[in-house]
Amino acid sequence: SAELSSATTDGYVGGTLTDTAGSPLAGIALLIGTASKTTGANGRYFAQVSSGAIAVNANPNHANSAYAEYVSQITVATGELVTEDITLGSNGTLSGFCTTDGTTPLPGISFTAESKGVSYGGDISNQSGYFYLKNLSSGTYTIRPVLESGEDATPQTVTVTVTDTSSLFVA
Repeated sequence: SAELSSATTDGYVGGTLTDTAGSPLAGIALLIGTASKTTGANGRYFAQVSSGAIAVNANPNHANSAYAEYVSQITVATGELVTEDITLGSNGTLSGFCTTDGTTPLPGISFTAESKGVSYGGDISNQSGYFYLKNLSSGTYTIRPVLESGEDATPQTVTVTVTDTSSLFVA
């Protein structure tokens, strides 16, 4: 008789990718830790990953331009299966206006859109003071200027909610 045994240091991540209507999305690329995967016809994916903190990125770099990118940080224990169901929204856009006094444009100021501690892109205000944060999925974002030491802004942050394919203006 033979005994087979092996110790594992890995875990697993799986789930279903859907659109905002709940329909499965086939053929969407994912990067889960270092594993590259693509959703099947039923929108499902599965990956073996190392244990610890793992980044889950669905539709990296907007590979499918019809949908926004999704980024999440999860923790996987040895031998654990973590279910990470993902809903991809269409690309939403936030635009804003940066000013020194309420009317005079302020160009050259960087802005970021953050959600749950993850930055989802940025832009720099143009000569007219406008900035555009594109390719955002549905969700709540904190918009903030990236300031240098000694600079201040009012307000320091603005929180907005992007809905499917919305274009929102933040002042």
